Amino acid sequence: MDQMDAEIEAMKNSFLDELSDSLSELENLILSLSDEARSQNSMILIHRRIHSIKGVAGSYSLQAISNICHRFEDQLKLAEAQESSAETRIEFYLKFIDELRSTTDSLRQGGEVEPSKTDEEHSDDSDNLYGASITTVRLTPPKILIIESSQTLIRAIVRTLKDYLVDFSVAESGYEGFGRLLHFQYDWIITGIRVDPLDGLSLSHSLRTAASPNIKTPITILSSDRGHENEASPPWNETILKSKSFQEEIFSLFLKRFPNSRKIDEPKPTPVMVSAEQLKSILLIDDSKEIHSLVKLSLKSLKTTDFFSAFGGREGIEMAKQKKPEVILLDYMMPDVDGPEVFAALRKIPQLAKTKIIFLTARDTEQERNELIKLGAKGIIQKPFSPKLFSKQLEGILNT
Repeated sequence: MDQMDAEIEAMKNSFLDELSDSLSELENLILSLSDEARSQNSMILIHRRIHSIKGVAGSYSLQAISNICHRFEDQLKLAEAQESSAETRIEFYLKFIDELRSTTDSLRQGGEVEPSKTDEEHSDDSDNLYGASITTVRLTPPKILIIESSQTLIRAIVRTLKDYLVDFSVAESGYEGFGRLLHFQYDWIITGIRVDPLDGLSLSHSLRTAASPNIKTPITILSSDRGHENEASPPWNETILKSKSFQEEIFSLFLKRFPNSRKIDEPKPTPVMVSAEQLKSILLIDDSKEIHSLVKLSLKSLKTTDFFSAFGGREGIEMAKQKKPEVILLDYMMPDVDGPEVFAALRKIPQLAKTKIIFLTARDTEQERNELIKLGAKGIIQKPFSPKLFSKQLEGILNT
């Protein structure tokens, strides 16, 4: 074990030790949801703390904890749509805390925890570190679920997009497809109508009201006719007829939904090492002390002259005014002022109008990443990140 590995291991053990206290605080916040006057603020605090734990746990490769938090976060996001009582929500949320506590205790004692069903959805490999069209690290291929019983149609769709990096999943029945949609997040759902025992139309209606990470995922219906289009507010986005031109329509929709998708033969940008002369100062704005420790450790390989830390949005704005850093690493979600608001405030300061700002975020849909790039961010580093790869990710962004 080299020195960095040893330091990461020590920091991970410290995180696990402190997590027990954090879970007790979360438990109290969940119980406070019974107080209507405090419930809205409590929900915001619960969401932020779970979001933070998820990111830090992922960086330490504590995938079991990160996955529980991911599922918990999905439920928090769907709280309004579910319209459940405070008592029901409290009981449900406390089960996540129990699961987190037992998993944490097992890891502290050196035990192994079986990977959750979502492990494959959050695995990260070096092939996904660099995108082609926008300056973002970990631009993963779009995840498309095809629900169709006809192998001919399935193959036709896959062939239509054969030149692009796409993460396809296939379910041959609506029942199988709905099961996957409850557990794994997708970027696009393409379903036939006759995919019994749960037909495509019923699946679409059920998905829009279910506790699923795909409640807003676009749905395309494949049909032989348009007899189902009489609904005033259909839960699907569009219908494509099974005709000679259906592949052209699939291709057109793909390019519209994923304009920055990388072609299979398209080369990835090669990261260039940043020298001390190029990068003289960095400001990290993030409310998590663990993230600050991880980033500092990660950047030992860069000969950075100065490293400044701010633990909130307002503090970060003031420090940026004073220090005028060359690069700002900006968290998306913070208790006082969120990242996009901090970004907008920094851009109004003349001396910081062209400062390179890179978002650190656990938001993992292509639409959310594209929105940050449209703001004017230099790039994105996805949370959780690997401390050993962080400096290369940073270099890759700065040299594009």
